[in-house]
Parts: sequence; structure tokens; C-alpha cells
Amino acid sequence: MKRGQGIVMYWGKGKAWVVSGVLAWLGTGSGVHAQQCMTDPQCNDGIFCTLDRCLFGQCSNVHNDGQCNDGLFCNGEEFCDAVADACASGMPPTCGGNLFCSDIFDRCVQCESNAQCSDGLFCNGTEICNSGLCQNGSPVDCSFLDTECIEGVCNETVDQCQQGPPCFDNNLCTEDNCVPGVGCAHPPTYDVPTECCNPATGGVVLVTDNNACTTDICNPQTGQVSHTVNSCNDNNACTINDLCINNGAGCVGTHVNTLACSADANCPRGICNSATGMCKCTPCSTNGPCNDNIACTSDTCNTTVGYCVNAPNDASCATGLFCSQQRCNRDVGCQIAGFCTPTAGNPCPTAANCNEATDNCGGCLPPTVSATSRYLNIIPPAAGAVQMAIRVEGDCQDSDVSCVARYVDFDNPLNGTDPTTARLVVAPVYKTAAQWGTVNLRGVEIVPDTSYRVRMECNPGAVRSAGVLVRTWLFGDTNNTANVNFTDINRVVQGFQNLFSGSLLRRQVDLTGVANCEPNVAVNFADVSMDVDAFRGTAFPCSTDLCP
Repeated sequence: MKRGQGIVMYWGKGKAWVVSGVLAWLGTGSGVHAQQCMTDPQCNDGIFCTLDRCLFGQCSNVHNDGQCNDGLFCNGEEFCDAVADACASGMPPTCGGNLFCSDIFDRCVQCESNAQCSDGLFCNGTEICNSGLCQNGSPVDCSFLDTECIEGVCNETVDQCQQGPPCFDNNLCTEDNCVPGVGCAHPPTYDVPTECCNPATGGVVLVTDNNACTTDICNPQTGQVSHTVNSCNDNNACTINDLCINNGAGCVGTHVNTLACSADANCPRGICNSATGMCKCTPCSTNGPCNDNIACTSDTCNTTVGYCVNAPNDASCATGLFCSQQRCNRDVGCQIAGFCTPTAGNPCPTAANCNEATDNCGGCLPPTVSATSRYLNIIPPAAGAVQMAIRVEGDCQDSDVSCVARYVDFDNPLNGTDPTTARLVVAPVYKTAAQWGTVNLRGVEIVPDTSYRVRMECNPGAVRSAGVLVRTWLFGDTNNTANVNFTDINRVVQGFQNLFSGSLLRRQVDLTGVANCEPNVAVNFADVSMDVDAFRGTAFPCSTDLCP
């Protein structure tokens, strides 16, 4: 029966009671017993937290949680346990962070008194507890002790205000002087135009690095000097981010990616015109129209798709000098090679160590290096039992890979497939020439049509060898002809069929992996598909920007 559905009514003391529905009104767990009664005392069940009543001749024993409340917030809300027929403890509240439960505030707080907020420091003022939360005090004001050349300061050791040293500015790079009628003066103790001083130590360093290519800036707050490379103009419309080099003797910019320089669908590889910065693209059927008047480029016609290919040939720029090398720039011709060293064209890490007579840098000999589209093939020099590490550096003139400066280590998981396969790692790995053997270096850092330098590092900490500059082949080029044609596609298909020979090597046709852009020491359908895309003029689909 639902609450309020009584039929027989009893009126007394101004209240109406629903007789037949009263038990339902009391609810489940009300403790109603079948014991008959005439008065309330007859219904006492001996349990402290029940309300014992005689209602209409029958006893009712209702659990009353209010009887169990001990008035304390932090031990939870007590209740009358219907199973045990006794008061049960509540669940204490959970306070996070640096809070705790307070029965004073009936909530979670940081504090109940000022003493709980004190950090023990005098000079930052007195912390107080405000409604359970700590508040910082106001710093002690000692300005009442200020004079013309003396400042009032707070002394934490003695917990009081005192007068500080006259004109003291806490800077070891200045003199502290009091000028009558004027106040404090703090002239520098160092030569400001040429020196930079650390105010914490008084240490002085020279501002200039004697390099006309840098702007030298002193930070007087730290005493640190920065040298920012100056911008310039190399008068080549095909370069961006031109920067000064060689103590002001030259200017070099980053060349525009020529693969992205497309004039039309019939000429996917445009060449940037250094005078105008515009793409130039010459249709052809023979080699005749392809002459770009740049002596160091190999000018040929890709008759399959009808466009000219002007590939740089570094060998044609050879000077015969070890310490002053040149390379071919496809826009302007032979230029001094940029080896990121103080002297342009010098392959040594330290230009002063370059020996023209012996063709070395005073350290170990350079390796023999060649390239394919996605691999570098490295043969360390014979050096007996000398331990050597192989260091690979991105070309400093290519902003996409200039950050690459890592070491070679064998690709152990693939030793069973190709024991000479290797990847780049952060720390140097030292082995003898015999232990290295011939190394086939792969990885996401090795991308097509990009220049790298490879050096040997003999013994930990020794002087590095000269850098051997090598450029990877064009995207999809499998035989270094500077273009992609049906021959390249056929070579990849032969690799897919595992028909390798002396003229067809795995590293020449391993262009990518199935699930990513890194060569996977196998030739599969992904490599065939990628070479077909290259033949169609599609740009290299993987990231070539390896710098953050």
C-alpha cells in the first residue's frame, strides 16, 4: 500500500493518522515489530539509536541517525547501523594537497591558527591564518633608516632593520661611491665597450670574437657574451637566409629546393635562375637545348619525359689542393666548399691543422665514402689496431640537415640480414678498421640529393680527420645518372625479385620501408611504387627537414 492510502481514520490532538498506511509511511528498515503494546515503554528494544513508540497497539522501533551524531565533522557522519542495531562510525573526509580536516571550521583547511602559517622568516612579514587559509605577510619596511647614501635593509639573522653599507648595489662589477648632494654613484670597474663583467663574480671577458661576421652583445645581468651571425646579401636570388662567412670575406645563403621549383606538369624539375629567382625549365628532345652555361654541371635531356637535367658535378671543380676544395653549385658554378670551418674550402675541423703536404688534418686519415639515394657507403682507412669512430655531419650550407652530427654504429637487429648495415647514434663507437669493414649507413637522416661530410675520429678525444664531402643521388635515381627513367624502375623490380649482382646492389634500390620512410634493408613493392612516383616527377615524400 502506498503512503497516504489509509481507509480507517483516527482523529486526535488535531492530527489525522492514516491507520492502514502508517507502516508503509515509516518505510523499509523502520524497525517495526509485531509486538503488541499499550504504552511506549513497553516497546523499548534496548538499542540507544532507535526511536521506540507504541502506535495503534503495535511497537515501532525506528533507527534515528541523529542520536549517533557526536558533533565532530572530521570523523565523518555517524549513523544507526540497521544490521548491528548500534551506532556506527562515519567515513572521515579526504583532504588533498597540504590541507587537513578541521573540526573548528567543519571543512578541509590549511590552518587553524597563525602559528601554523609561519615560515620562520622575519623579513617577509607575519603570515596569518584567514578563515582556514594561510596569507603572506607584508615585507618589513626598513626605509625609515634610509639616508642620502645608505639604504635601510632587513637583517634576517637578527630579525630587525639595519643600515646597509653605503651605496652598496650588490654588483661586483661597479664601484660604490657616495657623491655629496647627489647620492650614490656606481661607475663600472671594467671597460664597457670591449669587456663584459659578471656582477655575481666580478669576472671579466672580452666582448669581441674578432670576427667581422658576428654582432657581439654583452648581457650585463649575467656577464655572458653572445655572437650573432650577421645577415648579408650574396646577390643570388635563388638563396635565402644569407649569412656572413670567413670573417666578412664571403656571404652564403641556403639554396631553394630545386625539386619544388616546377614550371609546369611537363617539366617537374625546374632550376632556379640566380639572377631572377624564378624557375627556368627547358623542354627538350636532345641534349642540345640543355646547356645552362654552368661549366661544372652535366647537362642532359631526359628524353622519356622531355625535360632537361642539369646535375652538379663536384669532380669538375677539383682544385688539386687538399686545404682549399671547391664544389659545384648548379646555379653559379664552382664555389669554395663550405666545410663550416674558419677557412672556406678547408676540410679540417681546425683549419690551422690542415697539412697540404700530407693531405691530412693532423689526426687520422679520412675514410673512403660513396653514396646512393638513401645510403652512405663508408670504408674506414687502414690503421692497424687504432680504434676509430665514424662521424657523419650534415652540410652546413643546407639548413635542413646542418643539425646532423652523429656517429655510426652497426644495426644489430639486422645482422642476420646484412651484417654491415648501420645507423646513426649520439655517442661515438670505436672499432678498428678490420672490425668496421665496409659500412652501409641508412636511416631517416640520409635523404636524397643532400650533401654530407664523413670524418674518422681516432682514439677518444683525438683530432678528427678531414671531412669527405659526398652527395646522395637524386630521389629515385638508382644508377647515378642524375635522372629517373625506366631503367631505374626496372632495377628496383629486379631487386624486388632478389636478382642482385655486381652492378645491382641492395643499397641502390632500397628506397623506403613498408610502414615508414626509412630503408628497411629489403626491396619490396613500396620501393617499386616510390620509384614510379619519382619517375613521374613527384617530390621525395618523406621529411627532409631534420633540424628542430
